[in-house]
Amino acid sequence: MLSFNSNANPVPIASPELGGLIPKEDTNCSMTNANVIVEIDATNLNKIIDFSFSGNYTIFNPSEMINVTIAAPFSNMIYSENIIGDISLNDSSIPFSIRPFNFWDSLWFESSLWKEYLQGSGIPYITFLICNITIPENTSITLEYTFDSNITVDLRALGELFFRYEVGTSRVWKGNVTESVEFRVFGKTPDEFYNNSCTVSDLQDGKIYLWEWKNEIIYDDYVYIMYHGNYSWPPYFIPFGNSFLTIKIIFVFVLVYVIKLRRSK
Repeated sequence: MLSFNSNANPVPIASPELGGLIPKEDTNCSMTNANVIVEIDATNLNKIIDFSFSGNYTIFNPSEMINVTIAAPFSNMIYSENIIGDISLNDSSIPFSIRPFNFWDSLWFESSLWKEYLQGSGIPYITFLICNITIPENTSITLEYTFDSNITVDLRALGELFFRYEVGTSRVWKGNVTESVEFRVFGKTPDEFYNNSCTVSDLQDGKIYLWEWKNEIIYDDYVYIMYHGNYSWPPYFIPFGNSFLTIKIIFVFVLVYVIKLRRSK
């Protein structure tokens, strides 16, 4: 079962999400190993943030040969149709489709696992990378996902900026997993990070944040790094810093107050 906690927060938040692999249907397969590396260039957090993603996953099929449809969730902030990415099966590129979440698309309701993920994650803007693979009987295969991307942010208009990878998706696979998730951050050091079982080490012009699990069930839902923004009122109480709209709203309130004051005299 997938279980993700989502707390309501009135402060505007940007949260680039990255997730593991979710099969369309429940299987007897296990994800025995997963190694994820995310590189983030946080040199200038008020402009464009470049980053790259590499995820390597080993899946073992103990039963007869099966065909599996697999989705990898990413937020629309970091993955869109104009991003060049690649999925390889045992070192050979394979075709995949890019499916942004659309409530009216029946695809999302054909899979109870995908539906549960979307309901539990609390993330309305998700893109799924979907591929179909065949896994022979009693065989392990390796899937690798790679892409480079960037996002444009303005910390002056944000309360928080998260980079989050969801390790809880590993629980949809049978058995234990050995997994490592590594954030390599260049430039500005994060203000916070998920410190449960995290090892922090120095990197030239940056730091490495590493989480590891050894042949176990991962009960954490996600790991993250976070930057504090400069959210304030005014002029940035409107999400994403629409200061022009803020000024107009303030002007209307002042005008109404002045009119009422004059009428009362």
